Amino acid sequence: MEDLADGNAEKIKGRWIGGKTPLARGQIPELYKESEKLLGQRQTAPAVKKARRGSQRYPNDFEMDFTLGYLYTVQA
Repeated sequence: MEDLADGNAEKIKGRWIGGKTPLARGQIPELYKESEKLLGQRQTAPAVKKARRGSQRYPNDFEMDFTLGYLYTVQA
């Protein structure tokens, strides 16, 4: 347990996720940028899919959740 705390790990959906886990934050900026790009191209439905995927993979990421919420309001 101490190794996880020292390695900046977080408990997400009942699993400990650390820095070297492929599910960690490394994929989130990529999904965030892709959703922003799609939004800029006025493709809100694909942007929502990307943002939802990022939010499901890392539910503690504020930017991804904020973007997803914004996309939901724009989509309506």
